[in-house]
Amino acid sequence: MALFRSFPRNPTRVVGLAVRLSRAGAPLMSGRNCAAADESRPPGGPDADAAAQDGPRAGRAMIEVESAPGAATIFVRGELDLVTTPFLAERLTLVSRDKPGRLVFDLAGTGFMDCGSARLIAGTGEWLPEGRRPVIRRPGPAVRRILELTGLDAYCEIERLVAGSIRTWPFAEAEEDAGGGQMSVSIHDVRHALNELGKLRFGEMRVEDAMHHIVQTTRTIFSVDGAGLMLADVDHHLLNAAVSDDRMRHLEELQVRHQEGPCIAAFEDKELVRAEDLSQDDRWPSFSQHAVARGVRAVLASPIPYNQDAVGVVAVLSEDRRPWSAEAELALLAFTDLAALLIASMLLGEQQTELAAQLQSALNSRAIIEQAKGVLIGRQGLTAHAAYAQLRAQARAERRKLAIVSAEVVRNATRADHEAVREN
Repeated sequence: MALFRSFPRNPTRVVGLAVRLSRAGAPLMSGRNCAAADESRPPGGPDADAAAQDGPRAGRAMIEVESAPGAATIFVRGELDLVTTPFLAERLTLVSRDKPGRLVFDLAGTGFMDCGSARLIAGTGEWLPEGRRPVIRRPGPAVRRILELTGLDAYCEIERLVAGSIRTWPFAEAEEDAGGGQMSVSIHDVRHALNELGKLRFGEMRVEDAMHHIVQTTRTIFSVDGAGLMLADVDHHLLNAAVSDDRMRHLEELQVRHQEGPCIAAFEDKELVRAEDLSQDDRWPSFSQHAVARGVRAVLASPIPYNQDAVGVVAVLSEDRRPWSAEAELALLAFTDLAALLIASMLLGEQQTELAAQLQSALNSRAIIEQAKGVLIGRQGLTAHAAYAQLRAQARAERRKLAIVSAEVVRNATRADHEAVREN
């Protein structure tokens, strides 16, 4: 399977990677064939059995396995994302030990599935008997959309729905109706591009070259004026790792200078951010004015996830006003997910490159920055954004690194707490 070419065939190794991609403390619920992922409770405990009986409302997802001789059916209710996918991966590891000849995923109750979860499910075909593919039963609109957009439906058997049960997603119609000035993306082109990128042996080429391939393909698919992949440094500045043209260099420069912009917002909030017309957008007034003057008017930015954090951003831009369609957003998420897997493989690899060391330092510094933000939020009643802005402002004013300023804030708070305890 092309998209899994850079991953080992051992399912246990794949599970290990999936768990490292999400550190959420969701419990594996008790019960032989039932697991629920809930990011709000510690593992185990007296509430576990009750949670397993409550159904999907007890957590983000409920995963149940029904075994039969030579076959297994996995029922998923809830959401499959970075928080809950590791628990699906854990259940799949257990299922794989029985070596079933047929594997069915009943996704009728799955309201959301991200690209990583889709790849995990499609990849189970690698440990099924030759010629067998996992069966996707009763997928809802959102699930079908992800499978079709990424091309992973080609590696699964999609069971046709009984007429009138659940309405299938009219993807082709949606693409045709994406007019009204919206930026439409060819689903066929996206699927073909992802498959071609998946054929690249990223492990046998420089990471920088692999990123360049992703960026150039993204620009071509979107038919935009620029595309780029930005990674965070130790001071959490987003710096270009691969760009298609000078406009992305302008984007980097302006966001570092003004400390605001759509890519920074996507990175800090860990959410996809769209800017259809910066000349009419008041979210980043200082940045937007200068960006339009440099030929950057519309931006779509998606954060690159790793361990519940963001390590960078994949972005596309246009010199003209550009309303971004839902298809464009999903397409960018798909390319971002591919970049995330590439970066995860690099960070978890045995050979530590200079780029890997930079990203690891950024991740380490982010931990202390988050602690410092928590101190300011708790003691000064600031919002998360205001706390981060205050830390950055202090670092700039004192001409010190953000991580050093953050560590000092945490040390001072810890010292003050200890003194208060001694006084009492």
